[in-house]
Amino acid sequence: MCGIAGGFHHSLSPEGEQKILQSLAHRGPDSQGLWRRPGLWLANTRLAIQDLSEAGRQPMLSPDGRCCLVYNGELYQAATLRNELIRKGHTFQSDCDTEVLLHAYLAWGEDCLHHLNGDFAFALWDEAAQRLFLARDPLGVKPLYFYQKEGILLFASTLPALRSISELDFSLRPEVFATYLSYLYCPSEATPFRYVRKLLPGHSLSLPFNGPIPDARRYYRIPMPAADERLRPTALQELNHTLQEVVSSQLHADVPVGIMLSGGLDSSLIAAWAKASGHAEKIQAFCINTGDGLSAEGFDDDLPYARKAAQHLDLPLQEIPGVIEPSGSWIDSMTHSLGEPQADPAAWYVGQIASAAKNKGVHVLLSGAGGDDVFSGYRRHLAIPAYKMLRFLPKSSARWPHCLPVNLVLQRRLEKLFSAAGMQALHAAVHSHLWTKPAEVHSLFQNDISIGSQEELLLLLLEEIPDEKQLLQQMLFLEQRSFLPHHNLAYTDQMCMAHSIEARVPFADAHIVNCAAALPPVFKLRGRTTKWILRELAAPLLPREIIERRKTGFGAPLRAWMSGPMQAILHERLLDKTFLNYGFFRPEAIEKLIVQQATEQHDAAYTLFSLLCIESWLRQFAATA
Repeated sequence: MCGIAGGFHHSLSPEGEQKILQSLAHRGPDSQGLWRRPGLWLANTRLAIQDLSEAGRQPMLSPDGRCCLVYNGELYQAATLRNELIRKGHTFQSDCDTEVLLHAYLAWGEDCLHHLNGDFAFALWDEAAQRLFLARDPLGVKPLYFYQKEGILLFASTLPALRSISELDFSLRPEVFATYLSYLYCPSEATPFRYVRKLLPGHSLSLPFNGPIPDARRYYRIPMPAADERLRPTALQELNHTLQEVVSSQLHADVPVGIMLSGGLDSSLIAAWAKASGHAEKIQAFCINTGDGLSAEGFDDDLPYARKAAQHLDLPLQEIPGVIEPSGSWIDSMTHSLGEPQADPAAWYVGQIASAAKNKGVHVLLSGAGGDDVFSGYRRHLAIPAYKMLRFLPKSSARWPHCLPVNLVLQRRLEKLFSAAGMQALHAAVHSHLWTKPAEVHSLFQNDISIGSQEELLLLLLEEIPDEKQLLQQMLFLEQRSFLPHHNLAYTDQMCMAHSIEARVPFADAHIVNCAAALPPVFKLRGRTTKWILRELAAPLLPREIIERRKTGFGAPLRAWMSGPMQAILHERLLDKTFLNYGFFRPEAIEKLIVQQATEQHDAAYTLFSLLCIESWLRQFAATA
């Protein structure tokens, strides 16, 4: 696991060299290096996980000097691939997977991507071909951002690392902030900077030094095969075998490994498979203690379940204090580590776990992220029958929740559901991803800022699977192409790496995704039972309370805060002249939301929180308006 960066048709000054390496130091505290030639440079900061010796230093040159590689990630079948390459005549000087990747390219060229099993983002210069090759892993576990303008291309593991190169054009795209407000993250390649994008998961970019910069090429597609509707008796065994192999392979490291154990089904299953692999004596489990103040926000306390899972599996559990103080400082800290204005308190908790793990000498953490996205675990999946009925309701039904004597949390959920009245089921399902109503988002922006349809971002993705007609399969495809890589995996990586911790995500392994995609929907969602097949696999491994536990997540008492102790911060930051001088937002619309939240006329807590994250991001990373 590392930080990487590079420039193509760009020269780095000595001051720029220091800044780029410093900006990535948290991702690689063990060593750093920079390789350059005229118009080209590659940089790396290394977090040593496999082969801790100097033989694993980067940038790494091939034996003949033809290729230079910078790489962030892990190849989980490195030993198998090394043996295959040795049979082909390759020789190795280390046990690190970086050298395996380098020789895989020497053996197969850009087709090496089809031989890799792992999480990665890398850049490789091929002197003979005069070509720079960039690639990102199939599901997007590891990040890669790139700047492109006027024939220049620069890339880095983080957005702040690119921002450290001051001579680039970091003008803003205000319309992207509408996307962050709509979803709390950005489900596309876009970033707030006009000339910076993300290399999408499963994509590569091959750049000839003496030719135009081409578009990225997709080398991996999430499969949506015609699922066999019969209940295959071997499906449980096949999936169980695949999951055990993946978890076992991701436990391999030359440093201590831990698990983020929430006591939910997904993380508990990973812990159980880790235990069964025989590596459990090395593993520590970590859980956040959020206290008992989140029930009003719709969140359960994880700690009792994590304790039960750890006790059942005989794993040592580190309980981490996780009560957040209602201030602006934790928002600034979280936003700085993320590099994007993602508005989810879960990211802060992941950072707290990573910090505690580092203090305990752990360098790798396994996460249960992805189980809901691959096997159907979200509340919106349970709403499929409702989506199919909504088209028969008049649009005026959206007002019904206001007439019900329910708390703000339930009222918001009902508002979100009934706001899709009159829509076809697929459009209602896409609409369920929005946290802020389109009309409310539009009302916040100045009239001269063009805001397109936010739902269109997801509907366009579905054009990739035109033959898939089952709504659950379509929804899971969207989760894996949007919410999983651009939100869950993004904050998991950045918040862990802020503390020099490598995050591994077994459920985002392409083998598991491919296996799950071939299963019929009834294996995932059966009646009101989500993740049915995982619960079946868990039956002999975990206590019933964990198997039957309802879906929850990390949260913070945002509604109470936005109505009370953070009112002063809302006024101070969101109505501040510096923030408003960007000319993006309408102060009267923001002030109206603050008042409505304070008087409980409207649940605008997450919209206001998203605005606070945008303000924090602009203050830390954008040029002053």
